[in-house]
Amino acid sequence: MSGEERKRAEIDYPQAVGEAGRDWIRGKPFGHDPRESARFLIDFGYIMQLLELHAGTSLVELGCGSGWMTRFAARQGLHAEGYDISPEMIEIAREQAAAEGLDVVFEAADMEGLDLGRRFDACLIYDAIHHSERADLVLASAHRALKPGGCLLLAEPNWKQRFEGRGA
Repeated sequence: MSGEERKRAEIDYPQAVGEAGRDWIRGKPFGHDPRESARFLIDFGYIMQLLELHAGTSLVELGCGSGWMTRFAARQGLHAEGYDISPEMIEIAREQAAAEGLDVVFEAADMEGLDLGRRFDACLIYDAIHHSERADLVLASAHRALKPGGCLLLAEPNWKQRFEGRGA
């Protein structure tokens, strides 16, 4: 699969999974197997700790999908923005943020070529870099998004961890 075909598949993903899949996307991190929900919530807690995020901090999430982590960050008082290549995923993220009464920026954009102008304290790439064939471009976008001294957290949970939990 070429890079463009891969990107097209990412853009089209919400349509490909159908209404049941979109319901799953909207409910993330809840409404799933309790172990999976627990893993998502534990991951979010680790991210908050590792990036030393607190109210007033600015965070950008690249490859945010439905934006659940970005929305959780906003609930903690962070200025949070999320970017994803799929306009439909961004629409879901915006709908969920509006339903939750959150002021969060979500935009459709390719994380391989963003220039967000060094305005964030922290950048998160969670379970997303595997969607790119050019990790170097994604990391360059993250670097351009960060203020001097800003922090990047790249988290790519693996399938073994996802389904075997602590045993992995």
